[in-house]
Formats: sequence, C-alpha cells, structure tokens
Amino acid sequence: MHRGWAMKVILDFRQHAENFPGSDFSAEAMEFAQAMAEFQRETGRRYPSWREVLQVAQALGYRRVAASLPEER
Repeated sequence: MHRGWAMKVILDFRQHAENFPGSDFSAEAMEFAQAMAEFQRETGRRYPSWREVLQVAQALGYRRVAASLPEER
C-alpha cells in the first residue's frame, strides 16, 4: 500500500441521501445532522462525546418535558 497520500472523502448529509436511496432525513433530523456537522467542523472533533451531542441538541432547543418512565422488561 502506498503511504505517500491518502484520499479523504467527506459526504455531507445531502450527498449521502442522494447516493443512498432510502436514507432520507426528516426536517428535524436534517437540522440536527447539520448542527452536528457544523460542531465537528468548528471543533475539529470527529467523534463528539455524548455530553457534546446533548449540548448541540440543547442549542437547537431540546428540553426534557416530562420525567422518563421506567422501562418495562
């Protein structure tokens, strides 16, 4: 394998949806995906922590509105 160069391919979410039929995003999912992509570009962090994901969601207006119910097993 030649190590002199590496090809970096980055698909944005619109390209992904165009290239992979059935991967359509809802408007809310697209907004969140774009916000995460912007966060990744601005911070240089490819893999954000869950805390950072929550911060992005909260910046978009996410708020818990009710206490979560115990999960049935």
